[in-house]
Amino acid sequence: MNFLIHAIGSYGDVLPLIAIGRELQIRGHAVHFFVDPYFIKHAQNAGLASTPISDGLYEALLKSPLANNHLKVHDLLSEGCAVYGELALQAMEPHIDNNQTTVTVCNSYSGRILRELRGCPTVSVNYAPCSIRSSINPPRYLPRAIKLPGTAYKIFWWMLDVFFIDRVYGKPLNALRKRLGLKPVRRMCNTWMYSADVQLGLFPAWFAQTQADWPAHLQKTGFPLFDAGDGTLPRQVKAFLEAGEKPIAFATGTFNTNFNDFFDASIKACRQLGKRAMLISPTQEHISQSLPEGIAHFSYVPFGALMPHLAAFVHHGGIGSLAQAMAAGIPQLIRPMIGDQFDNAQRMTGLGIAKEVLPKDYTPENAAKALSELVDNPVYKQNALRYAAMLKKENGISNACDAILKQFGAL
Repeated sequence: MNFLIHAIGSYGDVLPLIAIGRELQIRGHAVHFFVDPYFIKHAQNAGLASTPISDGLYEALLKSPLANNHLKVHDLLSEGCAVYGELALQAMEPHIDNNQTTVTVCNSYSGRILRELRGCPTVSVNYAPCSIRSSINPPRYLPRAIKLPGTAYKIFWWMLDVFFIDRVYGKPLNALRKRLGLKPVRRMCNTWMYSADVQLGLFPAWFAQTQADWPAHLQKTGFPLFDAGDGTLPRQVKAFLEAGEKPIAFATGTFNTNFNDFFDASIKACRQLGKRAMLISPTQEHISQSLPEGIAHFSYVPFGALMPHLAAFVHHGGIGSLAQAMAAGIPQLIRPMIGDQFDNAQRMTGLGIAKEVLPKDYTPENAAKALSELVDNPVYKQNALRYAAMLKKENGISNACDAILKQFGAL
């Protein structure tokens, strides 16, 4: 089979699709990967034929002042999704093979649109349960959970679609569809986003119970754990880890760039606790040039290799970050800010392996209190190790590929 894979987003969005592409290629299928130049080397290092999409759009999005505005960031993302979709369609078209089944695997618009234009079957991925709507057990999208009757949620979804999603995300999408000669879509997140031939949930069945109003063809395949590169720790990281007791790591996520207050509070919290710390962020400008002893900054560290060496992990609640820490049996402190992060944090605290502190409450005192409980209370570590053992029995990447190939009669 001929697979065209288009990935947009941050590391947590791109790396799982690289892993799936590599596994499909190992199984003897043709794979071509389409991604922003920011990530192209990771696809190439995985041995995938790759085409860069855009001329540095991801870095431009990172540098935009809207990237750190949790309301206006949606204007930025909606335009970015449409631009990536159009560029990907142009790049993917020459790679459609009329002599064999061409399947698109995407976390974006391109696969669904190519399905309409050329009849190519498509696979859509859902990284976190939050991306799947339910009026029975609704995901948490806000800093505080809101409980409403089931019928009220149906009205909520309608209002969200009509007054927000259609206006912000639907407008650039439908402008693209008009240029392609396609009819506009309404309430895109109600039906169109679930129109793929294969709908994957890249998380374990026990992480999110299937709801009766979820898409019937959704298949939960497990966390697709994957590190960029060869998964080994850089020399400087090894030296820091060997210089003392297990540190606490603090990570921002690749699409977040304004974290002065977060790192300042984290440094003070660790000094209160007498703990060593690793500050992980792709940018240096918001981190002091003169860090206290026992605290160091690293621009990138492969999480899979790092996690077993940590006492705890503090992060934004991205599904990829929490999955890597969970696989290593590490207690987590989650500071959710946007999107799926609130729902992920709620699920992790419910499992008894994490605590949550909202950004407005993330002071040195509150962070130190939460970290002290995570590190000193053995229950958190015991729970974390129990779920790590469960993850060791799963292979999310292999399961995802099995589900894809079975659908198209290639397994």
